[in-house]
Amino acid sequence: MSTITEDAFLDGKVRARQPRNGFRAGMDTIMLAASVPAKKGDQVLELGTGAGVASLCIASRVPDCEVTGVEIEPEMLMLANENVKLNRLEKHVRFIEADVFKLPAAARKEFNHVFCNPPFHEASARPALERIRQRALQDRGQLADWISAGFKRVGGKGTFTAIVRADRLSTVMGALPSTGVNV
Repeated sequence: MSTITEDAFLDGKVRARQPRNGFRAGMDTIMLAASVPAKKGDQVLELGTGAGVASLCIASRVPDCEVTGVEIEPEMLMLANENVKLNRLEKHVRFIEADVFKLPAAARKEFNHVFCNPPFHEASARPALERIRQRALQDRGQLADWISAGFKRVGGKGTFTAIVRADRLSTVMGALPSTGVNV
């Protein structure tokens, strides 16, 4: 993994260690976290946490919610868990190593809110990106699977929030549950 930086988010309320040159949290991460309508007592699931910044921002904004994050890359999971301690959020945030498509029992339940910033770029002919960054950005034809995996975890009257590019909306719309959704 590349050099690690420590960055501040939400006017310094959240601090996070993340790779200098890999996939990094930015404005989209903050907007995603702000879009999740979590309230006190809610259970929240993030699919693909990276360094955990979005989950930490939600827990910082809604101190009495419980956030679970899932991350497949061991290096990013290690950073995410370090960031939980750095922000003293051990009572409210936990990250687990898992594949979004093969969740462990602890994450195979209903949540009030599920959110993700899924890989949504199609594979490109550009030179190979750093492996972790490439996995975070390129969907390998699985964008619809990410959307379906998220909806499976949303409880009654819950929400699913995701960031996707406008040109991928047809893929997202095709993955919505046949029972319909409220937007």
